[in-house]
Amino acid sequence: MSPWGGHTMSTVHGTLRADRRTKNLVKRLHPGDIAFINHADIDATAARALADTRVAAVVNAAASCTGRYPNQGPKVLVDAGVPLLDAIGDAAFERALSFEGQQAVVVGNVLRLPDNDCTQGELLTPAIVAQKLEAARANISRELDAFAGTRSSTCRKKRAYCSIRSTCRKCGLR
Repeated sequence: MSPWGGHTMSTVHGTLRADRRTKNLVKRLHPGDIAFINHADIDATAARALADTRVAAVVNAAASCTGRYPNQGPKVLVDAGVPLLDAIGDAAFERALSFEGQQAVVVGNVLRLPDNDCTQGELLTPAIVAQKLEAARANISRELDAFAGTRSSTCRKKRAYCSIRSTCRKCGLR
């Protein structure tokens, strides 16, 4: 049985549409297109916008879930039944920009551009997305600690700078 709910992953043909900004691409998409994005940690809002256009597949040059935090974008896409070919790379994305509006093909974990050049990525299934989200959940405290550490360090530096003067003109601290 396939991870796609009993259906085997078939070959997807569609018109290739690519853009560096997902929100700009969504405005140009039509049902059946293959959307090529470069969007690390794709958020649920962007994923819903892609799914709502009824694209045949989404190809992402970046990692849709880097593991920094449990973003829901990949889950939104795979739950909507949209094949998500992930982390295909910047070189393939740059090449795809020159094939805007031409026919491309996604076969499993491979994107074939109109010049028959093929590039592999990772086909994200519901099970793979669940694993990535679980790993990201385990990582969230480390990310928050890193963020808080950066902020508290900045605050300490500002307080030290401001203690040199009786009142800091820059931030108002005494």
